[in-house]
Amino acid sequence: MISNVPVSGFSIPVPLVLVGKTGLRTLCVSADTGIFSLKDGQWYKLDEQKEQYQPSRPNLVRRTALMSRAIIENLKEKGIYVDEAEPTLYFTQPGVHIDASDPPVNLLQSDGIDRFAANL
Repeated sequence: MISNVPVSGFSIPVPLVLVGKTGLRTLCVSADTGIFSLKDGQWYKLDEQKEQYQPSRPNLVRRTALMSRAIIENLKEKGIYVDEAEPTLYFTQPGVHIDASDPPVNLLQSDGIDRFAANL
């Protein structure tokens, strides 16, 4: 496990990179709460007062995917090739609901961390 990995092109480091037999896993962490939806690559959060989804910034799913790609490209430049990479967006708070079909990253909620760790 490597933490706070600096990547060119990003103002913030990648929080966690797990390297193992199963490949590379980029883990971005969020303490956000609420109801989220991912549609056509856009990240939305439910505005409970207006009862409708509003675009959420930053787009955490997109950021996670881009960080994972940047790590892979950075390793390729150094002659290290990764067979499998799994970008994961981990929500630490239990008050999160996500509506997404076929997301480009693994969306991990707090109650799934044990299962995630068991599959490493």
